[in-house]
Amino acid sequence: MSAETVYRSRPNADQMDELIQQAKIIGGAISMRADYEWLAMLNGSNYKTVMKSWFQANGAAAMADLSDLCDRWYTMTRTGWNGGVRFAIPAEGAAASSDGTKTGDNYGLSCTPSTKETANTDDYANLPLFACVDCNVYLDSAGKPHVTAIDGIAGNFKRSDPSKIVAVLQMTGWKKAVVDTTNGVYGWDYTDAENVPGYTPLPEAVELADNSVRPWVVHGKYSAGEGWTCCSNQKVKVFNVSHNTCRSGIRSAWGNRYCGFTSADSAFLQLMLYLKYGRLDSDRILVGCCDYNYDYTPAVAETGVERILLTTAQAANILVGSTVHLSTSARGGTAIVDRVKVKKVETVNVGGTDYGAVYVDNGGTTFNTATSNHLCTMQWYTGSTDGVLGSDGGINPSNGKYPVRLQGIEYMVGCYEVIGDTILNHETINSVAVEAAHICRDASKIAESITSDYIGASFGVPKPGSAGWQYPKQMREDGGLPELIYPIDIVGSSSAGPRDGFYLEAQSATGTREWPRFGALDVGVANAGLSCGRGYSGLSYAYWGIGGRLSVTGNRGEFQPAA
Repeated sequence: MSAETVYRSRPNADQMDELIQQAKIIGGAISMRADYEWLAMLNGSNYKTVMKSWFQANGAAAMADLSDLCDRWYTMTRTGWNGGVRFAIPAEGAAASSDGTKTGDNYGLSCTPSTKETANTDDYANLPLFACVDCNVYLDSAGKPHVTAIDGIAGNFKRSDPSKIVAVLQMTGWKKAVVDTTNGVYGWDYTDAENVPGYTPLPEAVELADNSVRPWVVHGKYSAGEGWTCCSNQKVKVFNVSHNTCRSGIRSAWGNRYCGFTSADSAFLQLMLYLKYGRLDSDRILVGCCDYNYDYTPAVAETGVERILLTTAQAANILVGSTVHLSTSARGGTAIVDRVKVKKVETVNVGGTDYGAVYVDNGGTTFNTATSNHLCTMQWYTGSTDGVLGSDGGINPSNGKYPVRLQGIEYMVGCYEVIGDTILNHETINSVAVEAAHICRDASKIAESITSDYIGASFGVPKPGSAGWQYPKQMREDGGLPELIYPIDIVGSSSAGPRDGFYLEAQSATGTREWPRFGALDVGVANAGLSCGRGYSGLSYAYWGIGGRLSVTGNRGEFQPAA
């Protein structure tokens, strides 16, 4: 079969197998023309199959670093996709709409979150610009990421090894923030075409060392585990996580090129939500764990057990697979059993009375319970969305009790995630008292105060007359900081616009604050979500509901458009 035949039409299954076998024979000597033959194999439903075969045919199994192959793959698979989303600019005093309109190549595409039982529609899963795969990655001394393994390729990918960082790999997109006051809309355009005037690459693709643009990006897949890990099946790190401990703890564990969850990580998730679902809110599709807050005292004391007896009504609220914590006094007390998975929940009869028995996995070590103890729900272990049959979804994406994932990235496991590269500051911009973000693009220079290495945003969220949960109407990108998508107002509601709360202090507040995102398991659907923020805690503030994430996007240059 000639290359000309491939270019004229998509191959059928038998022809594709023939091409793959030919390419395997050629191996690492595949020519540029052969690369385009591989591109011709992509038929809209087989992205990962073709990707895997191409990497294998190019010698991936013998390589310790797949970054150069990633460069080739994510350059050759650009197809000219260009689409976007538009949201109405709400009139003064009017409610904001949560729903937008998809434009260009994005028009008509559909996405429904999947579960572990059902793979729902995802028109983006095989589009090269959006298709994503899991990988292992590390940062070199300059902060440049290197891909060492890809899930399904060569067999060396590690998902649950605490010494390995699990990230999600995909093509670098180019975006343009749009504010069209004439037509009363704002939004984003997104393309795989490079160096289009007016567009900038995803900020995390711009190398700190030389401002070059990498054709692929990686984002940490999981929330931080104990030891500041980023892998599956880990107890989520909470209790002592703050902006400052993210800085010190991650540097100690991994080095000063690594940092906590970044503004770029956060903005990427927001952009993917807007584009794939055509809406500002995640409340109706990917709720996450924000409504799973239970604190019960055992109904019966027991000795030498791996279970806790509750009333049957209480036990009915505890989910198998979730995490519970048994302590002397609520979540902050001395741990009797520290954050263990629930194995099963069943009704048992003790002394003629039915109780709900919550059996936990304590590794075979028994413990004693007392009626003065507290059994509390806690954050799900990392990897709770492993096995979901799609890039987006969860065990139950919409009921507020389970973690979810978007573009393969798991989040909302039951805790806030504090932003590591950003410090919020109470200040005045254009005569308005606001809380504004200041961002550091060099992980090695992240500090515990705003220094000259931080870039201040051009706008902030206006502060209210008194402290409390506020609801933005619009989310905007900062022109000088494309890694920042941030509220510009606070006159919305929990049922319109982004539908997420942003807790702000009063106009009289001063000083700097950390920026926890998403929401904890006790916040509730009305306040939690991808636009949620907490703007009132100091940089060293920590409690059981704040976690973090090990990030590989903390070293970013500044895109330089071609002359």
